[in-house]
Formats: sequence, structure tokens, C-alpha cells
Amino acid sequence: MNDWVIGVDLGATKVALGLVDPTGNLAGTRRIQTEAVRGPEFAIANIAHAIEALATEARIGAQAVRAVGVCSPGPVDHVAGLILDPPNLGWCNVPFRRMLADRLGIPVSLEHDAKAAALGELHFGAGREHGLSDLVYVIVGTGVGAAIILNGEPFRGSTNSAGEIGHVTLDRRGEPGSSGVPGCVESYMSGPYLARHYAQRTGQSPA
Repeated sequence: MNDWVIGVDLGATKVALGLVDPTGNLAGTRRIQTEAVRGPEFAIANIAHAIEALATEARIGAQAVRAVGVCSPGPVDHVAGLILDPPNLGWCNVPFRRMLADRLGIPVSLEHDAKAAALGELHFGAGREHGLSDLVYVIVGTGVGAAIILNGEPFRGSTNSAGEIGHVTLDRRGEPGSSGVPGCVESYMSGPYLARHYAQRTGQSPA
């Protein structure tokens, strides 16, 4: 049946992929390194290879994958399919949706990672469990971001930047985050910060 789909979580450090079967169940996963410094073309090639490997492992063949959904650190333009200028990726105005669709030959959608996670929580998690139509979702990884859901829809703002809390300054005398903003939220809450300070305080690796 040609109705399998792939979800791709594009992060600054790693890319996580999930293969979803026709009944909506997770049928396989794969994780690869992003290596963002090598550019979006390199990342797309690796994602394409990982998708082929997932399909092979599931014994369905790559032609059975009907579509791919990608979420990326923001800001992104989900309408134009552009990854705009996420500090943690170091890319600028990349037509990622078109590039990956051209490589795979199937439809690709692109969404902000926090907004994608918030929509998942709305429809399949706490949102559905508690009958919510409004919520805020905070995501912590290599960076920090958030998404705002109002009346069941993502609130994007005039520049698609609503929820980009990671670079809000908390202390102008603090250390800079990935964007160079001193003392921003990301400087105190990101995964690398937490890992580094855990190691400093305990003398142990968090890995």
C-alpha cells in the first residue's frame, strides 16, 4: 500500500526520522548526525539515504513512502517552504522543502519544530486529553523555542517568529547564546548549557 509517511525532525545536532505505517503506528526510527556546517545539500542527501534505509528495513520499498513531513528550528516560512535563518543551523533562506521534494520525488511539508510538536500535543496528547484549543509548548534541545496554539491553530506572528523565546535577553551581562545575544534564554536553558554546567558542578559527564 502506497500510504506510508516519514517524519523528519531536523535539529542542529541530529536528525531523527520516523516511519509511520498506514494505521498511524510508528514502524521504524533512525537517527543521523546533522553536520549543518557542511550545508543543506549534505543534510538532504543524508536524509534521503536514511529514508531509503528505513523503507528497506520495513520491507516496503522506498516507492511506498507517500510523503515526508519535516520540522526544523525556526524561524521558518512554512508557506514558501523556507528555512530562514536559524542561528543553530547557520543556514539562510534555504528552500528546503523544494530541495528535498526534488530529491525524493514525493510531496514534502515543512514546519517549525516547536509548532509541529505543539500540534502533535494538541491532537494526540494533553490537548486531546483535556479538550484544549489553546496552549503553549516549550521545546529544549540544542536551542530553546516555543509555540503558541490559539483556537486550535499555530499563532505565527507577522514575521513567522512568534514563540522564538530562545534569544530573549534575561541578563545583558550573561554569556552569549548561539545567536550572539548576551544572557539570552538559550544561554541558560539549552541542552548544551545544561550538560556543560552539570559536568562543572558534578565532575561527571551527563552522557
